[in-house]
Amino acid sequence: MSSTFCALPWVHLLITSYGGGQVCCLARDMLRENGQHVSLYTSTLDEVWNCESLRRIRLNMLAGKPSPECSLCYQNEADNIRSERLEETRYWQEQTGFTIETARDATDAEGRTSIARPVYYQLLVSNACNLACRMCNAEASSRIEHDAVHRAWAPGYNNGVMPRWKGDRVSIGPEHHIGVAAGGLAPRQDDRGTNAHAILREAWFDVPHLPSTDPITSIGLSFDAQDGKPFACTITANSATLFDGTVEPGQSSLLLATDRLQPFSTLRLSIAVAETEGHQPTVFLREVFLQRAEERQRSGEYVVSRFSDRSKPLFDQDSFLFGELLARSSELRRVYVTGGEPLYSKSLLRMVAYLNDLGHSRNIDAYFTTNATVLSDSLLEQLRSFNIVRIGISLDALGDKIEYIRHGTKWQIMLANIERLRSVDAVRLHAIPAAQIMNILEMAETMRFCDSIDLPFGINLVYYPEFLNVLAAPRLVRDIAADRLEIYANTDCRPEQRHTVVSLVNHLRSENDLCTPERLLQFMLFTNDLDASRGESFKDAFPELHRLLEESGHTWTSNLKIATRDKGEKQGAP
Repeated sequence: MSSTFCALPWVHLLITSYGGGQVCCLARDMLRENGQHVSLYTSTLDEVWNCESLRRIRLNMLAGKPSPECSLCYQNEADNIRSERLEETRYWQEQTGFTIETARDATDAEGRTSIARPVYYQLLVSNACNLACRMCNAEASSRIEHDAVHRAWAPGYNNGVMPRWKGDRVSIGPEHHIGVAAGGLAPRQDDRGTNAHAILREAWFDVPHLPSTDPITSIGLSFDAQDGKPFACTITANSATLFDGTVEPGQSSLLLATDRLQPFSTLRLSIAVAETEGHQPTVFLREVFLQRAEERQRSGEYVVSRFSDRSKPLFDQDSFLFGELLARSSELRRVYVTGGEPLYSKSLLRMVAYLNDLGHSRNIDAYFTTNATVLSDSLLEQLRSFNIVRIGISLDALGDKIEYIRHGTKWQIMLANIERLRSVDAVRLHAIPAAQIMNILEMAETMRFCDSIDLPFGINLVYYPEFLNVLAAPRLVRDIAADRLEIYANTDCRPEQRHTVVSLVNHLRSENDLCTPERLLQFMLFTNDLDASRGESFKDAFPELHRLLEESGHTWTSNLKIATRDKGEKQGAP
């Protein structure tokens, strides 16, 4: 098999709840067009399916060249652990006869494919979730999104969301906002040690699809000049000059009227900072926001959207859901729905019912990942019509330990829902523990429990944040966890599961080492912050790990970074 080829860029597309795309869930970057993240709020599915990133990745694979997005699979293969690339390529060859020759025949010189649409989707239908898991982020959990402490630590992989109106105001930068194109900014720490965005010489923002019925009345900007001197600045919008003058040093704000602009659907905003006496001043852009005439009842509308109803998220847009995503549902072979918590999503129920009504569900393998803490009778009934429904249970640990890791979990409810899912003939259950620094010592016990209830398992390695990665644990912790797993693999492990266990052992014993005092300090501060805001105790939940960290020379700090001792009052941001 080719050392770089993977079937996924020809058969699969991952779509996030914010409209972004990825070649797969392990990809190191979102899909891009002209250097900017694609968004299905601004581009059609057909446009994303042949976007610049996918064209480049396809051509690289056919030429035997590596792609940076795929580096995790290359690394896993070098470490002799599970590779999504190899497994998916083998699967699609065995199931459909898809090979590198098939891909070559279906790809033109620019990397576009003649395959009309993906036959396999992974859909992050929403970040709506009833839990706030410690290894999760605001992009995948609404509870974290509304938790000031956890959100400050884990804003999301995109480090940004779709901009939405809050009354008469919406922020569009400088932090990344999906659908808003930007350039001319450099991430840099200011003199207070805070992550900020320095204007190189000229920063710009493009905001497409602004409705003419909701005109922008002003544009606001906040600056912070580090040199202690006034600086010359020119601000234009759609080539019209809104400001050309001097901005005072320190923290300054401008609110610029847009009444001189012609009506527009796309806003191009440019901020140019001029040299002064041969010196380029260091100017940080703190915020860019748009303002409209008055506060309206439509707060929560998406600013960047090609859809007529701007209040609905992507998977609630019928024209997208039924007119694009499921328009060729007779050709679909696999749908993998994650979240948020997918079984908590009304969009999932609409999709499942639609596929059942058309009779296409019997040809589709449906995959869900669930925390198994919520399960409606209506969805349970709809699942009976599918060919196979493979459901991964996020079973990371047992009892009070999983209740700690996955905040909001009720262990007994989880066990009861596992049995309810077993009652559907089409459902095939398996556990997918998220292996991380907190639960790695318990992993052999968790696997034995899965055996006891006849639940096959795989492993999902937590890579981010890096301080939760199992390779960030001290070698003593990794060795003890590997020893326990090795004993299990060589004694009571089921033969069909042994490869999974040995793969995890190999990973723990690898030479890769992310354990540094800085990472462990981050882990402690993160843990202390969440403990303080949630009234929990890591030492009580994981006493052995707490003890082994200290025995490894990493004394547990009592400090906090974001929270206060008064249950989560926010102090700052990491």
